[in-house]
Amino acid sequence: MYPAADDNYGLDACSLLCLHSQPPVIAMATASGKIYHCIVLDSEESYDPEEEIESWNRHGIVKSDGCHSKLSLFVHECVELQLSLLNEATGSQLDRSSTSTGEESDENENLSLLRLQRDPVSPYQYHCSHNTGVHSISLPWAKKLQGYCLQDDKGYFDQDEAGTVCHMICTSPTAASSSPVLGVCVVNNKILGSSMLCLTSKMECIVKPLSLLDRPLSPSTTETDQETSYESAGFSPIRHLNVGLFKSQIERILTRNTSTPLLRAGEASEKLSQQDCYQLLIQAQEVLRKEYIQKQNKAREEIEKGMLVAPEFPQSQCFELSAPISQEISILKDQKEQQNQHLIKLHSISVKLREQAEVLAEKLVDTSDNHITLLQRLEDLFRYVHNGIPVLSHAESKMKRELEGIDTFLKFHKESLEQIKAKNKYSKKSPRKSSQSCQLLIHRSKITLEKY
Repeated sequence: MYPAADDNYGLDACSLLCLHSQPPVIAMATASGKIYHCIVLDSEESYDPEEEIESWNRHGIVKSDGCHSKLSLFVHECVELQLSLLNEATGSQLDRSSTSTGEESDENENLSLLRLQRDPVSPYQYHCSHNTGVHSISLPWAKKLQGYCLQDDKGYFDQDEAGTVCHMICTSPTAASSSPVLGVCVVNNKILGSSMLCLTSKMECIVKPLSLLDRPLSPSTTETDQETSYESAGFSPIRHLNVGLFKSQIERILTRNTSTPLLRAGEASEKLSQQDCYQLLIQAQEVLRKEYIQKQNKAREEIEKGMLVAPEFPQSQCFELSAPISQEISILKDQKEQQNQHLIKLHSISVKLREQAEVLAEKLVDTSDNHITLLQRLEDLFRYVHNGIPVLSHAESKMKRELEGIDTFLKFHKESLEQIKAKNKYSKKSPRKSSQSCQLLIHRSKITLEKY
């Protein structure tokens, strides 16, 4: 890494991100809240293939012949993020915690871990999430550097140009009471624009629309269209160049160096003291005064000076300056139309759902009525079946027992009668034996009759 640093750019790197530009730019974040933007270039050292092969073989790794050049990182700038809105309060709390115990100091060091994520729309922009919110970093110099390298040094590249840092979302005003961000996503739409979705530790989704002025403007007209526009406007291309410089000057004046984040602290804001809340209010007023009111007043003074110096083409200046505003107005109109269409669709869907709910409610009432009628029919059927089962009373059961006894009595006498008939036939053949057997049978029959 160049240029060389005494601390070798720290030993607490926590996240790396490679931006797909030409040449590539690597963002290296440290736990102290600093981000180094490094340009990846070929090293100026001489390449010795034999030495490289020996070094790779020494470690037991086979080196392919696809890449021979050594790469170096040239640190272009260092960005230090404001992780908390209340720096003084957090600093005092961190000092107290660091002097108390070593475990608490380790926890405070973990509070500033940064997580870098590439922007899906712009290759020169990325987002940084941490335990107290989300920052968005834009690198306009990377785009100019790419044009400068691809055009063979014919482009323009300002080495002193710095990146733009925007504090998008703040989930905790102090670093001590952290509310980490679980995930960040950017959704892009040609009409609705880009929006940032942030998922907090409380499973709350925060939507933050990105700035419309950061979008690329409409493509410039052709040279013939520019010439006709110059002729119709009545001034030369040199004056048009002056208008462009004047426009860039006004845009440079209106460029904001600091931003006010969307504060979603939750329970952390309830624990703040009145002094901390007052400090937040003072900071917001200061940003509004310096970054908005003062710069707008300065831009108005520059416009008035330009109109006094060159009063022959103030309308063209106003047209050039109002182009981004008109573009933003047209975008907002498109957004409003699309939102109205969505509202109409949602209204029609709600009407259909209400009608379906009414139909289902009627069907439910009919089903409940049918259920009640079926239950009544089942009760009647059960009662009818129960009544059809034969049940004998006490007198009937007594009579049944008597009839069963008479039946057995008749069966016994029938058998006795058959025996008597058989004996009678036998007695006719032998008169003595038959008389004795007849007396025995008559005696037995008397005994049985006495029993019944």
